[in-house]
Amino acid sequence: MVETDGDVSVPRPDEPLVDAPEYLISFLQRLNRDQMETALRASGLKLTGWRILSCLDERGPMSLLDLAELSVIERTVTSRLVDRLIADGLVSKQAFSHDKRISIVAITGKGRDLLRASNLGVRNLRAQLFRDFSDDEYRQLCRLLQRLKANAQSLRR
Repeated sequence: MVETDGDVSVPRPDEPLVDAPEYLISFLQRLNRDQMETALRASGLKLTGWRILSCLDERGPMSLLDLAELSVIERTVTSRLVDRLIADGLVSKQAFSHDKRISIVAITGKGRDLLRASNLGVRNLRAQLFRDFSDDEYRQLCRLLQRLKANAQSLRR
């Protein structure tokens, strides 16, 4: 299943598709997206809206470009979603004082309240998803995924 390329072990390209890490990540992403949509349904939020509100709540006001990158949503889609969230009173948008072409987006009190209410469903889903992981296994998984993310980001440069 694993070949050695110098000092590094890498998955062989001829291993079964369903055992390949990139397949498992894609499969889990689809399942997670569907489960998150279900968990958020009671609050009226979609997953993309929840991610935007979460990013703004955690990191504070930011440009649309930074928000798109952090929330992992395409820039044009982020812009449309922000417009909807503004219409719902969940975020605000102002032109950047030094460059009017750049908009800064911030979460509103109403947005923060809705996010807090929706997080109960997210916590319950995460508890079920990681129910038979020890604390150490959970932290190790997060560290490994962070390393994989860094490797993937280095490939796009």
